[in-house]
Amino acid sequence: MEDAQVVVVTAGKPRKPGMTRADLIKVNSQIVKQVVKKISQHSPQAILIVVTNPLDLMVYLSFKVSKFPRERVLGMGSLLDSARFKYFLGTYLKVHPSELEGWVIGAHDRSMVPLFSTVRWKGMPVSISPETRGEIARRTREGGAEIVSLFKNGSAFYAPGAAVARLVEAVLMDEKALLPVAVVAQGEYGISDVVVSLPVIVGKNGLEEVVEFELDPSEKSLLLESARGVREKISLLEEEVGI
Repeated sequence: MEDAQVVVVTAGKPRKPGMTRADLIKVNSQIVKQVVKKISQHSPQAILIVVTNPLDLMVYLSFKVSKFPRERVLGMGSLLDSARFKYFLGTYLKVHPSELEGWVIGAHDRSMVPLFSTVRWKGMPVSISPETRGEIARRTREGGAEIVSLFKNGSAFYAPGAAVARLVEAVLMDEKALLPVAVVAQGEYGISDVVVSLPVIVGKNGLEEVVEFELDPSEKSLLLESARGVREKISLLEEEVGI
């Protein structure tokens, strides 16, 4: 892997039924810490793409341990959640998910924020009842746990694999693609020094720009609440790992 352009970090223990993402902090932080030290030693110019859960915390840990600029430390994050969101939207609207636009931002956990204000079908706004919005949001937030419960032993890998492949492609092809990616926020949306998924232009340099959408007041409030939750877990991570 010497001088690799992109390194994808998937090392870690998978989530098992009954485990929360927070339960994974202690075991996976030690694994990721060791791996990222080696990456920074052998591929000092690489762009890191983190997949290991708990995702937001492992992105933050990778950022601190590698000492890379934030532009070169990305997490799969809501790229996966947004795909699930569009799948459930498509099921309700009876259209193919590829015809839909819809974003999920915030933490890669139950506090994620599906942005119904961004939902478009072939560029046109759609009307969705509050009750249906609630059900789609619930299924989006619980999609990972649902798959874990069905597998019984192991966690999702098809959709995460597709999501991270999309992210790698955007970097290697210098696409300047707008994607929901977990990054270290530096003031965007009023959030700093916390990892959450935000709309990011991704190219050969990794994070090229964070795009700030106009959010509904309720969506903005939920995003700030989601970021606060990550901040609390980062404090726990710092105690466990000593970063």
